[in-house]
Amino acid sequence: MRSIAFATALLLFAAGCSLPTDGQAAVIDQDRLDESLQRVTTTSTTSLPVAIRPVAYYLLREATGETPQRKVKQVVVDIPDTDDLFELLQPMFEDDFKDTATVDEPEELINQVTEYLLVAVLRPPGSPTATVFLESRGEPPDNPVLKDVAAQLVWTLTGFSAVDNILINIDGSLVALPTTDDDTSTTEAVDRTRYESYDPEIVEAPPSTTTTSTTTTTTTTVPPAPSDG
Repeated sequence: MRSIAFATALLLFAAGCSLPTDGQAAVIDQDRLDESLQRVTTTSTTSLPVAIRPVAYYLLREATGETPQRKVKQVVVDIPDTDDLFELLQPMFEDDFKDTATVDEPEELINQVTEYLLVAVLRPPGSPTATVFLESRGEPPDNPVLKDVAAQLVWTLTGFSAVDNILINIDGSLVALPTTDDDTSTTEAVDRTRYESYDPEIVEAPPSTTTTSTTTTTTTTVPPAPSDG
């Protein structure tokens, strides 16, 4: 009689919990389990401080009848603070860079550096020379484009700490850079004096580094605690 009563109670319990009774494994929805057996999902939000650095870049104004030479134009963009030259220069190579820069009329500016992909920017410790490694997006641009690119990079990079002049390597080879010195080219490191005729329009120096915050959301699923039994 005790065996019969125990078997009957076990069947009633199984039916009440909607558990399978045929000996086969089955997936049970979480909401059908007892509350003590359900997984618990929690979401937490954390705000972390991020240092923002205003960086001065140089784009180009188109030549006009009064000014046959293109001119460089300084624009300022806020990026996460870094001293890495590649990370400082990379935003300038984005296709939409001139649209996001803080200028009044970005549609009037030209960003010739987007003719290339930025591969690396290297400066040996203690050296005043930074070498910019570029990769052509298509057919290598002609000399006038390369001169514009060199002017933009010279004016931009020499605004960064400890960079006085630059070299440019394109598609694996150091290139002779056309300058504004009677249309001569050189494989030596160039500085701003070689592109003075670009006559920069300089705005106020960028303010110092500021701090903002970023929000990170983390979702954690905790399995049920093991049963005492």
